[in-house]
Amino acid sequence: MRHANYRQFFGGQLLSVIVNWVHTIALGWLIWRLGVSSPVLLGMLAFCSQGPILFFCLFTGVIVDRCDRSRLVLTTQIGITVLVTLLSVLTLNHLITGALAIAIATGLGLISAFDLPGRQSLVVDLVAHDDLANALALNSVIFNGARLVGPALGGVLVDTVGEGWCFAFIAASYVPLILFLFTIRVPQRPLSTRLKGLLHEMGEGLAFLRQDPPALRILLLVGLCSLTSVPYFSFLPMLADTVLRGGPAGSGILMSITGVGALLAALRLTFAGHVGAMGTWPLRAAVMLALAQILLGLSQHF
Repeated sequence: MRHANYRQFFGGQLLSVIVNWVHTIALGWLIWRLGVSSPVLLGMLAFCSQGPILFFCLFTGVIVDRCDRSRLVLTTQIGITVLVTLLSVLTLNHLITGALAIAIATGLGLISAFDLPGRQSLVVDLVAHDDLANALALNSVIFNGARLVGPALGGVLVDTVGEGWCFAFIAASYVPLILFLFTIRVPQRPLSTRLKGLLHEMGEGLAFLRQDPPALRILLLVGLCSLTSVPYFSFLPMLADTVLRGGPAGSGILMSITGVGALLAALRLTFAGHVGAMGTWPLRAAVMLALAQILLGLSQHF
């Protein structure tokens, strides 16, 4: 936190990540309502929101390495704000349809494919190298700490003011981070890395994984858990509404409470000092995640 740029980025990003969880709840309930309680539309929403990140991750990673990261993240944040504002206007004027909502979610997914690696790698330009591991761990604390607050806040807002005003609130909350990105000045990186071909740089990333088995194992474990477990988030509106009878607020609470364990893990990583200190915990956590999800599927009580 002694780096001024990182302090400002930390505050702006904390707010934007909290409202991103509000957006997840509001959009999920909007799709659930417009689709007349259709789990198929919820699945389509998840695919359109997250699919671009999966399909374009190698390509966007190379682009991020070639760009001025602060300008790139500024552009993506403006793009997200414009689309969320459009979603708010359409919803408040009762012009929104399931197809339009899915189309806007696809646009947000495409922007996120650049925004997520851009924001993560921008940290490299904001702190000294010796502080980088701790800064990345603090980024994880931001993400998981926001997960405690954002979904519950989103559930309450949907219950009280509706999805349209939720989207208006979300669009306004991106302004502080955009203003920070307008004023930030970061050291320019060497241009040599930008002179190689896209395919060559993609190959370099894959070659690094081949040479670093621990990194490859962690990446495969994260990929497996993401593919098989993360989708349950998309179906929480259905679970809360048809099984647990909790409504939007109940859905938000269910999503928020998962942040307790995630925040504890992020704090543990912050103070661990190095990745090797985690030992076998990633594998144990994956097994516990599987068991917890089976129990969630069997539960009938909020």
